[in-house]
Amino acid sequence: AKTVYVNQQLDKKVNVADMRKPASDVAGTEEVNAKQDKIGYTPADDSKVFHSTVTQLNSTDMNTVLTAGFYRLVSGTNGMPNADMWTIYQVIPLASTNGVQLAYGTNNAILGMRSWSFSGNTFTSWVQFADDSKVVHSTDTSNWQKQAMFNPGDFKIDTTSPTTDFATLLRSKYNKSGIVYIRDNDDPSHASIVDAVVICEGISWWYAYGVAGNGNFVHRRIRATDDTGWVINADDYKVVHKSGANNFDTVPTVNNNPLLLASSLPSDLARTGQANTFNLAQTFSIAPTITDASKDKGDNQAATMADLKSVEDSAWHYIVTKDMGGKAQIALLYQKDVAGECIHVIFTADLEAGDYSDGYSIKLDMSSVVISFNDNFDPYASMSDEHSNKSSYTISGSGSIINFGTYKGAFESYEVVDFTSNLLGSGTSHDIKESTALGVSEFA
Repeated sequence: AKTVYVNQQLDKKVNVADMRKPASDVAGTEEVNAKQDKIGYTPADDSKVFHSTVTQLNSTDMNTVLTAGFYRLVSGTNGMPNADMWTIYQVIPLASTNGVQLAYGTNNAILGMRSWSFSGNTFTSWVQFADDSKVVHSTDTSNWQKQAMFNPGDFKIDTTSPTTDFATLLRSKYNKSGIVYIRDNDDPSHASIVDAVVICEGISWWYAYGVAGNGNFVHRRIRATDDTGWVINADDYKVVHKSGANNFDTVPTVNNNPLLLASSLPSDLARTGQANTFNLAQTFSIAPTITDASKDKGDNQAATMADLKSVEDSAWHYIVTKDMGGKAQIALLYQKDVAGECIHVIFTADLEAGDYSDGYSIKLDMSSVVISFNDNFDPYASMSDEHSNKSSYTISGSGSIINFGTYKGAFESYEVVDFTSNLLGSGTSHDIKESTALGVSEFA
């Protein structure tokens, strides 16, 4: 039995020929354990160590790569923007809930990171790191490239005040080359507020442009000794454009009405600043107004309305009518004397025989000419009686004015001259001729 057991174990024996070193050089178990105790560190679990080997990923979502290590994302999703396939990703987990992913560009200097949280089950966005030597620090304005244009958290670097206007502020604080944002804060000129961009040339010369509080776009130039003030820029859609010297693209309009061009005026158009000769009769829709007050206008000058009124007032006017009694046929001439406040009357009254008697009153209606007579006027008159065509006609007597003024009839009032003829005679007809002057308060 022992022989069988030994034979069964022969395949496990170690032959001298199998040993690379003599048996005397082989350490026993006790010696190995003794050596192990003298190592200054504890051997690591290979499954728990960080390997520097870069793992290649294909068609992989980086949101699923949470194991520590280095990776190369050849194709997939959620890698860092602007990163190429030669970017190395490093994953550093923290416990089992949080971690970070870093990205290192190998073809360029791109560097970025993001983090994840299992508690929120989300990744932050990738953040690309900036080169510190190429950014502007708010505390460093030693170089013009790093000059602050506005204060942190604000849109401007300075404002005017009740004691310092816009030009004074620039001259006192910003006479250095650069660009700054400044608000003209409605002081002390009380103009419209302007948020302005100021170009500082550094030689006491500034240009500024901006938007006013009312929406107007404005600009300004300031020098050491002068200032244009804010100038409003015109709305391009509301101005007339020129194409070349003194030429406009289109005919300008006023209230949508085109202006009359000199080229469209007739060559014989009359001008007010010089003498004009009219070869044809002129028709005016309204009477021309002449301001010349001289009396002697010559044969070729137009009369004014005042001239015509004067002629009309001084002229004799002819009226044919009946007297108010209806018996006498009246042929009347009258002339207004405005300056003398009287009216001159010459008339004939033709009465047929039997139509009158001594004391018959011939009343003339003057209401179309006279508004009111002057009762204080002392009339004067000359009167004669004649007969005509009848040699056998005899006449004697006289006539006189017995009243002039307002005559009240049955229905209305008239301005009337009342004559009474005390005439005796015979025949077929009788004519009375009268010439008189009557005082007038107001003419019609």
